[in-house]
Amino acid sequence: MKYQKILLISKDEISAWESCKHITSNLAESYFQAFKDQEVVTLKVAEDLSLFQAYAHAEDIKKNKFDLIVWLDHKPNAALMVEALDITFAQYEYEQKPKFLVHLFGDFVLDCNGWEAVEKSIQRYPVHFIAASERQKKLVETFCVTSSSVCSVIPFPVSEQKFNVDNLVGNRKEYREKLNAVDDFVIIYTGRISYQKNVDKLIKIFKSLESALNKKAQLWIIGPWDDILLPYAGIEGLPGSYYLQFSSANPLTEADNQKIKFIGQLNSSELLKAYHAADLFMSLSTFNDEDYGMSVAESLATGLPCLLSDWAGFASFKTYSKDVDLVKVELTNDGPQLNIDEARKKLMKTLLMSESNLEKRAQTSKEAFTELSVGACSEKIKRTVNDINFSGFEKFDPVFYKMCALFKVNPLAPFRAKVAQFLDIYKEIYKAYVS
Repeated sequence: MKYQKILLISKDEISAWESCKHITSNLAESYFQAFKDQEVVTLKVAEDLSLFQAYAHAEDIKKNKFDLIVWLDHKPNAALMVEALDITFAQYEYEQKPKFLVHLFGDFVLDCNGWEAVEKSIQRYPVHFIAASERQKKLVETFCVTSSSVCSVIPFPVSEQKFNVDNLVGNRKEYREKLNAVDDFVIIYTGRISYQKNVDKLIKIFKSLESALNKKAQLWIIGPWDDILLPYAGIEGLPGSYYLQFSSANPLTEADNQKIKFIGQLNSSELLKAYHAADLFMSLSTFNDEDYGMSVAESLATGLPCLLSDWAGFASFKTYSKDVDLVKVELTNDGPQLNIDEARKKLMKTLLMSESNLEKRAQTSKEAFTELSVGACSEKIKRTVNDINFSGFEKFDPVFYKMCALFKVNPLAPFRAKVAQFLDIYKEIYKAYVS
């Protein structure tokens, strides 16, 4: 189907989440490429969008007669605009209404009450969801009763201009000399340093292997400290508390500090140099809403092999590159539990067989870009939008209503109570995130 006018909606402020800054702009660029022969318009809305503002936007959308409305951002929840549009287009026949395409982020579970409130609206509209990974799609479809697929997968794209293998040799030499790692095997972690990202476990595994193998290796940890602990289980941290907790629980000697380096947050150009200088990207995250993994995508784009937890969105990268290995995760009553022994063995194997092969890096990058570049995602968007059935949604599943009830009873800690019915619902929700 050819759409005459397409509207892309995102929030008007730069996201506080570093990954989302790249995701939204890259997605927008993919849509402009996919529909370059059609009219594509952007609309920026306030993150704290009110219902009154949503109605005003809905009236403008009605006047401009858009055929397809696409939500690109994680905030504000698209459900509010859906409600306003439903009322604004109430007198229109189903076939006359614009189609809704919603890119979902990891906070879909956290926003469940917003989606429950507009269930009737979704039934009255041609709607389709886009997940960034297969397991995110599986989670979404767990919640929906459908006549056909209500969700498709399009990964969040990576910019070829910002992350690539250009100047790999020069950047690698410069950055390794800067950090005194000329001959060392370098493992890199990028992203927020928070409780659920398991950086503490990564450090312990590295220390045990580095000393046991007498291998010249370094671990670089790049990113900001984050005090998010387990908020939806009622465990929260005060500003700066996680840094203090982490430091006291993981004391590093002077010798450790030569091998384990906390580099802080880097801009895109410096981050590219760090990726080029490293030999392996490693993340053992079991973050409750790890729907994708932008740092993983960027690593692969720079040719880095990856060792990842087999959790949520990370699993999809195994299908995008043969240079991705996964560590098992089990979903228990205490949340997702990483198989530490397997992680240690797989890292040991990597260290023993390690060698620098810059030609292979270029091949890994090329392979990743066939799936994850802006251009590749543009083609996926074009095919998906033209082929999907926008009328598959019927209603939400009982599991979804139970989840919404938990958030209503205790919105700040819905999974806090460790009693059988709560634990069963938690595991029912997140079972889609394990293999």
